[in-house]
Amino acid sequence: MKRFSKVILFTFAALIIITGTWAQTSHGILLKWTAPSPVGGNGTIQGYYLFRCPGTCVAGTGSWTSVDGLLPATPTQYLDPASGLANNTTYSYGAVTVDSAGSQSAYSNIATVSVTTFPTNPNPPSGCTAAVQ
Repeated sequence: MKRFSKVILFTFAALIIITGTWAQTSHGILLKWTAPSPVGGNGTIQGYYLFRCPGTCVAGTGSWTSVDGLLPATPTQYLDPASGLANNTTYSYGAVTVDSAGSQSAYSNIATVSVTTFPTNPNPPSGCTAAVQ
């Protein structure tokens, strides 16, 4: 009795297409602060409000506006995007701690920065191709 074995090979080609967008490098003003210790209030930080004022401002004077609503408790940094800011301008920033009861602290120290020109990203490459070899 003869035994036959059959080997069947399946060959297939798979085409994987990856689409999406890659974020460009973000530019703006990077704000950093240190969480209060001890926290005070009810002892739990809910988040922070950041405020911006055009020019050299002190707490309570000037045209302060909220930067981006209530920010989470961590991380203790925020990039104020350049898209909403102007070159050749001075900005002042202050932070306020909010506890889980909604109580707000006084302003932090005021940080002031003068922007001459925000950096720009390089132009993207062109002629990108892909081929199965």
